[in-house]
Amino acid sequence: MSQPEALQGPETGPLGVHVFTGDDRIRQAARSLPAARYLVTYSDTPPDAIDEVRKSKPAVAVLELRVGDYGGFGLAKDLHALPSMGHLPLVMLCERPHDRWLCHQAGAQQVIVKPLSDPMALLLALDAALAPSL
Repeated sequence: MSQPEALQGPETGPLGVHVFTGDDRIRQAARSLPAARYLVTYSDTPPDAIDEVRKSKPAVAVLELRVGDYGGFGLAKDLHALPSMGHLPLVMLCERPHDRWLCHQAGAQQVIVKPLSDPMALLLALDAALAPSL
């Protein structure tokens, strides 16, 4: 069985993905994820993201880093502080290549430097972020 097939099966259904972004291009990329593998929810404010993650308990979260804003760094810490979300895999999107290290320090398993020019990059990052939990 290939790794993508191992990520979900008929008995488990699609995995939850929560996407925190205000960027329509990132939302469009998330909408292109295979619906048989991923059930995607969205938010564009940190309080909405926390509420949605509490409610849906996703398998992975995608956080857009917003320079000079609460954005991804503070939200990553807050999400990991939620009960049962301490090990939530994170994919972070940043604008500057030199922010990759900071994203990993904030708990990201995978980092994508924006702009997200190919939606396949998001799919590959999600698969890689979830791989350790298999």
